[in-house]
Amino acid sequence: MTTRFKFLWIDDDAKRIDDYRATIEGGVPGRPWTSRIEPLVVTKRLLEQLNERLESSKPRPDLIIIDHVFTKLNNPLKLKGSSVASLLRGAWPDIPMVCVTAMFTKGGSTFDQQDLSEYTAVFEYPHLDNHLEDLFLIAKDFPKLKVKSSDLRDDVISTLKAPKGDRDGLKHVLPEEFRTQLHGTTRHRVARWIFNTLMKRPGFLYNKLRAATYLGLTEIGFEKVSKIFERARYAGPFASDKRPLWWASELSKLMYANVSDDAPDIPQLAGRKLQGIRSNHYSVCYVTRSSVQFPDAVASVDSRSPIERAVHSRYTAVDLTDVGVPAGFEQRLVIARKSKRK
Repeated sequence: MTTRFKFLWIDDDAKRIDDYRATIEGGVPGRPWTSRIEPLVVTKRLLEQLNERLESSKPRPDLIIIDHVFTKLNNPLKLKGSSVASLLRGAWPDIPMVCVTAMFTKGGSTFDQQDLSEYTAVFEYPHLDNHLEDLFLIAKDFPKLKVKSSDLRDDVISTLKAPKGDRDGLKHVLPEEFRTQLHGTTRHRVARWIFNTLMKRPGFLYNKLRAATYLGLTEIGFEKVSKIFERARYAGPFASDKRPLWWASELSKLMYANVSDDAPDIPQLAGRKLQGIRSNHYSVCYVTRSSVQFPDAVASVDSRSPIERAVHSRYTAVDLTDVGVPAGFEQRLVIARKSKRK
């Protein structure tokens, strides 16, 4: 059965909404989701517009999409998307809000931490198509983030469906504000932490490249044995088919459960003993182009690039731009010495 979500899009540029309307309303290929976009085109009557929408008889939205800077608006109060999000949260504390902006492509960003904390996620206009699934996942899963117990951290860990072995570690690294915070921003901050820290930063969860590299395999090799690791697949809030994740601790347990007792202690070598794996499935170091000096790390091509490669750790260095690494998560690495081949 198809689920049709309601998205309220607040923007001062009607054309931007129109440009994406067909794509977003059409839904995610292969998923039973569609949407209806309700535009709210910002004018100098912005505060009145928001109040009129809140008092209207229209159905409440499942997700609010907000532009961050209203460039077309004569805006003496300097209202921006994060201001709107903060205002709306008072009336709709249980509705997620995401920011869609072109700021990153215009030579920099004026986001500060307070701005960011108002949104579950921030997406770039030119790349919004790549985050179509994320919009629907946030709308679908945000209601699952309910506060039930006196210690919110227990609720978060239960909702994440974390393996037993990770629960104490997760409880230790969850932000202190999640202990007893019960005001209107709580659910939004939990959602933001899950989407932007737990799911984006390596540590408890690994993406496909990191999971494969941990097992000493290429991504194609990992696909050959992926059924073995189905139980390790992350299935908590915002879990994505397009960008799947695996619990790192469960990858290790399942790997050693599926190789002989005399398998090497080094996971990159033990993973190569899995049934069905051949030498052409072995991961290759990006620098040396060798599977003998096997990759035991994943690093960015450089600190400004999102492109990551499997590489032996001797060719990596700590990314000095990656500051404030949360406890329990891995420091990002960059390739310190790489060949000229691409």
